[in-house]
Amino acid sequence: MATSAKNAKPADPAAPQNPKKKIFIIAGVVVAVAVAGGLGWFFAKGKGGGEHHEEVKVSQPKPPQFFPIDNIIVNLRSEGADQVMQLGVSLKFYDPELDAKLKLNLPEVRGRILQLLTTKTARELLTPEGKNKLTKEIVTICNYVLGIPAEPAPAPVPHPAPVSQVAAAHAQDGHEEVADVSAVVPTLPPPPPPPPKPIWEKKGVVDALYTSFIIQ
Repeated sequence: MATSAKNAKPADPAAPQNPKKKIFIIAGVVVAVAVAGGLGWFFAKGKGGGEHHEEVKVSQPKPPQFFPIDNIIVNLRSEGADQVMQLGVSLKFYDPELDAKLKLNLPEVRGRILQLLTTKTARELLTPEGKNKLTKEIVTICNYVLGIPAEPAPAPVPHPAPVSQVAAAHAQDGHEEVADVSAVVPTLPPPPPPPPKPIWEKKGVVDALYTSFIIQ
């Protein structure tokens, strides 16, 4: 027995290690990193954020303002017979300074709305979809004349990538295959979307309410 132990060759340090063992070591490291990062983000954003939690300030509601535009009479786009439209609209906004700006730019606002109506047909305007589209177009025209740019869409809120994607990325960099570990670690819930901006904080004209809508 002493002779066999003496004659046994020591392990060659240059010999390749078990690939399966290496794969699971990489997977374990990736899982640990993903879990630590995900939990840190979750507690920082959630109720456990402690002193990092920011208070959401809610502004006080403002009373709406209205600016009437009446007696816009225009010939609609012909569909075989001439049809005339009489339009009255009341513009809704919350910034008191817009009243003076609308009075100053009223000729241009009326002219652009009249030009818009000449592109419409009676059949189009008599549908609910046509009326809603016209409302949005009038609001856009008014804000354009007033020099108020459209508000950009809210940016998407980033959230941690699933563990399986992180593992795949590490595996690709190391040219190693890593087993799917998404079933081992639960996926964290996505962050809640940001609250919508109160309508009284929006700049410019926010709506157009019809006071007269006659097509003959």
